[in-house]
Amino acid sequence: VKSVCDIRIQQIGDTIRAFRKINRSTWKGNVGLSELEDIPVTDTYKIWMAECQKAFGGLDIFSLDLLADEKGNHTILELNDTATGFAPVHAKEDYE
Repeated sequence: VKSVCDIRIQQIGDTIRAFRKINRSTWKGNVGLSELEDIPVTDTYKIWMAECQKAFGGLDIFSLDLLADEKGNHTILELNDTATGFAPVHAKEDYE
């Protein structure tokens, strides 16, 4: 899939966040150091997360990785369970 960016939608408890992943160290978006930029959580993202939360009998911590193309279309890449990682900028909130 030809993409312009990676997006991660993350849910921790009732909190949903969305990030655009900007990778400056390599062509492969999920390898190396990435910067995370907060982006708005759309209604579509909320629907996807509600459906994904039902997986495995309900998830409290999980994330959904997407690829976005230049037209704004999204391709779902993977559902991550608790191995989602935490954004440093939200660490204080996430660890409480």
